[in-house]
Amino acid sequence: TGLSFSPFENVTAISSLYWGPENARQGGHRRFLLSNVVTWKVTDKLSLMGNIDFGNERRVSGLNGFTFKNAQWHGYAGYARYQLTDKWAFAYRTEVFRDDDTFRTIANTTTPDDETLWEQTITAEYEIYTNLIGRLEYRYDKSDDRQVLNGHTSQQTIGAQLIYKFA
Repeated sequence: TGLSFSPFENVTAISSLYWGPENARQGGHRRFLLSNVVTWKVTDKLSLMGNIDFGNERRVSGLNGFTFKNAQWHGYAGYARYQLTDKWAFAYRTEVFRDDDTFRTIANTTTPDDETLWEQTITAEYEIYTNLIGRLEYRYDKSDDRQVLNGHTSQQTIGAQLIYKFA
């Protein structure tokens, strides 16, 4: 279920709600996710976006030493995109993800701690041809728990994408 509206010119707000069993064998273990996104086209070249997500799953087995417990998580993100020329654009994204019960990051842990992850990404985008975009990204992830990032508290990645737009 979703709702979209524009409270002001160049501002769009979208709210989506997801609720139901995560898979066929978990009829009583319902997952809930509320995602809220606000986009503001500041100028023809600059766009800003914010995102807030809240999630919950009922009756997770073995979580933090309990037979069944509800798990909760939430995330926050901010984006900025600038169209430098007709062909070049640059974007910056930062996110924080908080896993209150370490369910989404380290399932079935017996450690009662929560988990927080941070992320920052810088993207260069180039329109190669009409409807064909190339992207190069640098991403930095940080965690307050070494188990999440294979024994490290941070990691860096570089990614490349080719995107074809059909519309």
